[in-house]
Amino acid sequence: MSLDAYKTLEDKKNNKITKAIDCTAKDVNHVFYCLNPKCNAHLTLCSINSNKTISYFANKDKTHPHIPNCEYANSHNAYLNEFDHTSFDPCSFLKAIIASMTTNNRHTNPKSKNQHNNLKTSPVTISTVRQLYNICLSNPLNSKIGSTEIKYLLCNEATNFLYKSFISGTKLLIGKYNGTNNDTIFIKYPSSWDELDNKFLVCLHIENKQLLKNIKNLIKDYKNNILIFADFHTSSNNGVNYKIVHASISNIKQIIPLK
Repeated sequence: MSLDAYKTLEDKKNNKITKAIDCTAKDVNHVFYCLNPKCNAHLTLCSINSNKTISYFANKDKTHPHIPNCEYANSHNAYLNEFDHTSFDPCSFLKAIIASMTTNNRHTNPKSKNQHNNLKTSPVTISTVRQLYNICLSNPLNSKIGSTEIKYLLCNEATNFLYKSFISGTKLLIGKYNGTNNDTIFIKYPSSWDELDNKFLVCLHIENKQLLKNIKNLIKDYKNNILIFADFHTSSNNGVNYKIVHASISNIKQIIPLK
């Protein structure tokens, strides 16, 4: 499910997004389209005029389902009103993640105890990269976490159209494993490398040898998407059909294999 969708295929081509909250009863039987540029799932407007939950889009047409591994196929249950995010700063959060101790449950899929069905629960603090990612997928792309719009924090296929020349700053980036060389792990962004125009080869630099070994064991030959939370900068030394991006990894919590 999603709070954003495209109302027409022409809107999808032009990246013109419609928010569920802006729809009316006359849109209930309208066919909307998934935010993922490579997924043509048909979506239906749900919970319009409900006093129990917010309006959203869901794929109920099983003849036009989400493609495999589409990020918007599942409910991530992390609406902004459940979290204390007004003072959230991506750079400060990254520093906190890097400084935090590694725990054995780092790759579980933590969910807030305050699920979206209960909109009256007290907001909680964003404490994990997975939570932040779920928030980005659960809310409209122009929503703000702190003072940052989600579309400028999230580098996935839905926001690929924004990153034509460079990727810079603290981001959540979703890509595919593309091998290693010495202390560098390579990630292709976007995941649909051959199907989208804006391509980046992401070089993850890991100086700590034990950390490098642990991350290699975690994602080597991993076929599904990989989530990276880091500070990125685009190199002037670019490839023929792609640009080169660099980031340093200091904590394994910055890397999450997505199922």
